[in-house]
Amino acid sequence: MPKVKVNKGTAPKKAKTAEKAEKAAAAPAKKGNAAIMAFINEINKNSHFKGVAQVQLASEMHTNYLLRRPTGILSVDLALGGGFHAGGTTEVHGAESVGKTHLVFRAAGEVQKNYGDDTNILILATEMRPDKGFARKSGFCVPYAELEIEEYDRLRMARGMPTFTAVELDDLRFSIGNVVVISAATGDIGLDAVIKGLESGIFQMIIEESLGALLTPQQDEKDTGDKTVGGTASIITMYQNKVYPLLIMDRADGSLNETTIIGVGQARADIGGMSRHGPSEKSSTGSFAAKHSQMSNVRLSKGQNIIHPTTKKVRGREIHWNLTKGKAGTHDGKRGTYSYYHMTREDPVFWSKVQQGYSADDFQGIDTMNDAVEAAKDLGVIQVSGSWCTWHDLRVQGLDNLAVEIATLETENPDIRKQLVDECMAASGIMVRYR
Repeated sequence: MPKVKVNKGTAPKKAKTAEKAEKAAAAPAKKGNAAIMAFINEINKNSHFKGVAQVQLASEMHTNYLLRRPTGILSVDLALGGGFHAGGTTEVHGAESVGKTHLVFRAAGEVQKNYGDDTNILILATEMRPDKGFARKSGFCVPYAELEIEEYDRLRMARGMPTFTAVELDDLRFSIGNVVVISAATGDIGLDAVIKGLESGIFQMIIEESLGALLTPQQDEKDTGDKTVGGTASIITMYQNKVYPLLIMDRADGSLNETTIIGVGQARADIGGMSRHGPSEKSSTGSFAAKHSQMSNVRLSKGQNIIHPTTKKVRGREIHWNLTKGKAGTHDGKRGTYSYYHMTREDPVFWSKVQQGYSADDFQGIDTMNDAVEAAKDLGVIQVSGSWCTWHDLRVQGLDNLAVEIATLETENPDIRKQLVDECMAASGIMVRYR
């Protein structure tokens, strides 16, 4: 193949006046840079500041805002700019029985999907020990303890059921990565343990369940009914003051702390705010004290019941979500609704069964697929013409039927949901990574 000769030519000489102008413009900048670097070096090398303050040029400071922890609920993740922030704190807030823990466990399960055996999750339990069956049905794989397995086995045999098979035992012991639980006598001791976990930098997610139940040392020393001074808000404030530097300063090796801290906060009944619908809601003291440190805050509230079309029984309810605070890639005011179907009680819960999913008539938990196709339709990723819905080679009548079709295909091709999510993120202009 003949070579194409390129005529490079000669570069025109710069006029002397232009060269002088460039040198004149560069001189003050060099002087300024030298002064800036002297300032930076003085602070970083000064023994008074060393290790407790960090100064660097913005051009050298990197952030981890592209790294997110998704909830698996596409509409919520789009509003959050991809998911909960890495290297930041967030709160899932709302009244009792609105699905706060379920949402947080879903996010923990997404971490397990993205990190696999490298997953490390820390849970601060202040009210009760995590319900492992509920966690598993929420998509968060937590292993059963040997004593739990033995107790379940005895109960099964007492009811005339066979003992666990080797496969079932492996399932009950199965875990994805490591889940560590902190229990403490008082809130300050528990939060100090959380600080140690944050300092280690080994956890992708820390769950604080829940903020309003943190007991202070003063409260611990009093009898029931005694008034105390120095409540939950004070220890949350002190805790947050310790968290800030761990999240904003580079680690010793120059890396950033990528831990996502999620607090579960309750909305209490405000008896002083009674209306014809009953008492209004107000934040618990722990939640209120933590609000200034949050990168995002997702508030959940109950909507109307979901009624089974045949049995006419309540199957679940609509859950309204509202992003009341959002930074670094999102903003407050975004809101939406997803469907939550009641989960039946099973003891124990086999992870393999959770992975199989549920039929349309027996669907449990958050309907993430219907949520995803609704979001994709709004973004134009799924085209709708009359009753026909089209996504690539799939063409189905009705958005609900398209959701069922994609969910069915997902059993054979687990990446199909990821493809839909990726296309929606791209259509929204969101740049994000999950590991």
